[in-house]
Amino acid sequence: MATFDVSAEYMTEASAWVIRVDGVGAAAAKSWDEVTSVAARLIAEASGGDASAVDMRVDWLLPDDVADALDAADTHAREEQEAHHARMLSLRRAARLLRDVGMPGRDAARILGISKSRVFQLTAEDAEDAADVAEAVDTAKGA
Repeated sequence: MATFDVSAEYMTEASAWVIRVDGVGAAAAKSWDEVTSVAARLIAEASGGDASAVDMRVDWLLPDDVADALDAADTHAREEQEAHHARMLSLRRAARLLRDVGMPGRDAARILGISKSRVFQLTAEDAEDAADVAEAVDTAKGA
């Protein structure tokens, strides 16, 4: 069976989603959850097929300001993940450096603001991994 292209746009004046199926027609749904089932029924009625067997791609059409806000939120989420990863690399490097100078795990934990067991987790990796972490931290600083 063919894949149908469906667009769904929320129309505030109608308080409903307007659904358009290329080459088939249009319909309306009161909620996001109803859009795919309404579109499937519309396609099935037009093609004489079974609504449960309909294959479709839904393009959710949002106002530009909403799409921009969602894009910004996605960007911030990616930046947050990258910052968290960089923080973990820096903590790992700092924990290793503190332990390398002979500082007790409890003291390193207090300085780093993490638990003693986390210090031991961060420093338990093999020496090759430590070099990779140091290189990643140095690369992040240069970026």
